[in-house]
Amino acid sequence: MGISVLDSDFIIFEHSGSGPPWRRKPTGIMDMRSPALMSMRRISVLLAAAAIVLIVFVGFTYKSRLAAVRAHGVRPTPQIRPSLDAIANRGWKYDKFDPQTNLPVVQITAKAFEAAHEPSAMGLRDVRIKLYDKAGTQYTFVHSESASFDEGSNLMRSQGAVHLVMNVPSDKNADNPADVAKFLQVQTSGVAYNTQSGSAQTDQPASFHFPAGSGSATGVAYDPSTRELRLKSHVALDWIGNGPAANAMHIEAGELLYREREHKIYLSPWSKMVRQGTSIEGKDSVVSLDEDGEL
Repeated sequence: MGISVLDSDFIIFEHSGSGPPWRRKPTGIMDMRSPALMSMRRISVLLAAAAIVLIVFVGFTYKSRLAAVRAHGVRPTPQIRPSLDAIANRGWKYDKFDPQTNLPVVQITAKAFEAAHEPSAMGLRDVRIKLYDKAGTQYTFVHSESASFDEGSNLMRSQGAVHLVMNVPSDKNADNPADVAKFLQVQTSGVAYNTQSGSAQTDQPASFHFPAGSGSATGVAYDPSTRELRLKSHVALDWIGNGPAANAMHIEAGELLYREREHKIYLSPWSKMVRQGTSIEGKDSVVSLDEDGEL
């Protein structure tokens, strides 16, 4: 069967048989103005119009996004040095929990890190550490501008200035000054942490303050599991308490050990205490505190 057009506007003849169209026998006529053909023409026009609209929309969207990217710039992909496994500039987090109790042991966050091949250490920037006690109800907060962390040995070392806050309740935010105003705070440097036990220590000079006073020492060590703070040498402490500054007690010692659970301060191997012009010197001494932390 074949088809030939006799009227370009309206009529189509259908032919049967073989050979040229003029030798075939016409079998029917189709009117180009029939509703079916008119409907097909309308659909074709609508599809073509829709395709044009879609092309215009996609082109406009692409152009707008390209302009936005050019206006704000594109963040370059960090280049990884051959000695590194990975780097990240948009934050890093490490959590460790006690496998028996499922309580937190340590939480570390950093704004950026670099992971090295050998040794298996990470370089961290703007580091915040929470070293929890065994009950998971309190933590020692540590903030350092930079630190290195070796997960294999559970050791972390901070470079530069370090800020520590002792015995922060787990529901308090140590970054909020109002939440930690009543807790012991230490400023030092070069702190080493054991993320297995939660202990922290340094041999560098340190200054500290708390609601009842302030002081300084060389070398600090703190163990949250025993809640013991050790000032290693050259201890100087001004204990003001809630009374007038004139009643403050100045304490010096070769070493100081504060056992929080006992509410006692142990001074060794020598000590000196001065209050209102009265001076007491001795060897090993023990200072007892009341429930409010007063002498």
